[in-house]
Amino acid sequence: MTLRWNDYVLLRDTAAAREVSELWAELVPQRKRVVYLLGLGFDPRALFGLRALVGSAATKNVTVVAMTPTQPGPPATPERPTTVMARLNAAALDELAQKFLGVVKVPYPAVNERSNVGQVMFRKLLEQKVLDEADLVIIDISSLPGTVHFPILGGLLEMNYRNLSSVDLQVVATENPDIDDAIHEEGTAEATPIGGFKNGLDFESKSKDVRIWAPVVGERQDVVMKAILDRLEPREICPVLPFPARNPRRADDLLLQYRQLLLDDMQVETGNIIYANEANPFDLYRALSRLNKRYVECLAPVAKAQLVVSSHASKTLSLGVFLAAYEHKLPVVAANATTYSVTSDIDFATILEESQLICAWLDGIPYRDG
Repeated sequence: MTLRWNDYVLLRDTAAAREVSELWAELVPQRKRVVYLLGLGFDPRALFGLRALVGSAATKNVTVVAMTPTQPGPPATPERPTTVMARLNAAALDELAQKFLGVVKVPYPAVNERSNVGQVMFRKLLEQKVLDEADLVIIDISSLPGTVHFPILGGLLEMNYRNLSSVDLQVVATENPDIDDAIHEEGTAEATPIGGFKNGLDFESKSKDVRIWAPVVGERQDVVMKAILDRLEPREICPVLPFPARNPRRADDLLLQYRQLLLDDMQVETGNIIYANEANPFDLYRALSRLNKRYVECLAPVAKAQLVVSSHASKTLSLGVFLAAYEHKLPVVAANATTYSVTSDIDFATILEESQLICAWLDGIPYRDG
């Protein structure tokens, strides 16, 4: 099986090494125009990657495009912690603005279905010409939901492969499990395919296709996963657990947390459980690619297999889901939270210092012949 990203470039900034910063220090000043896309919500990691860029390279050729979401749920008030955090992020970006060629704030578009917001946003970015003449695009998914960054990433890759553009495309994410634990999703919308990643999935169809579901499992996602299960009605389930992981017992802890849902309600066979390195999206991409190939080939004589994926874990693993879905045209399902809250009395500034920045170079120089 030949994979598009069989060979890949993955770098990270840690206490021991500054691989991403060193790359940017050399690469960014050489470029004519760099576009840095990010989500400007309440997540304290929203500007972590941008600050790393400012600290490592000259950035007067960089345009920052900040996609600003509308806070879901009840009307925002100054007292809500997420409202205060979003305002602080916006003010911090305004302070950084003088270091860049320009800062463009693009509000999330109004859509009838939230699952389509990423597709509409990508068209909006093209219409506003914020990507024009860029020869390096960096997408920071730290504060972007999959419903937004999946279609944007897919759109940029598709433009490159159709020779409509020729940009180097990098994806960065700020990983911090402690911040993940402090952000809580509340309420669950109806499970729907992400815009641009429906790929033949029809919940109402009476097709004889064999539907297999591979959810990438993370903490406190039982309600979301149950919502997808009820709508999807898969014939078989292959949950993905993070291993190896920073916490060596994380996969075991997740199995204990979801024992009722996975083993009793879903009746998952232990042989169907998949493990993927939580720190390497390309490891998950390969695992899902093998899983898809196995089911397609084994069931070919009797039925058509349809592997459906969903991501309920970190942004790093979410990128692995994207890579597999994009290459193999897999449906991706999401059931977004209707609102968010954060744990009170958390010193996010201190916790943020322990974050790791990862950078996956998805297209451009490393993949060109010669």
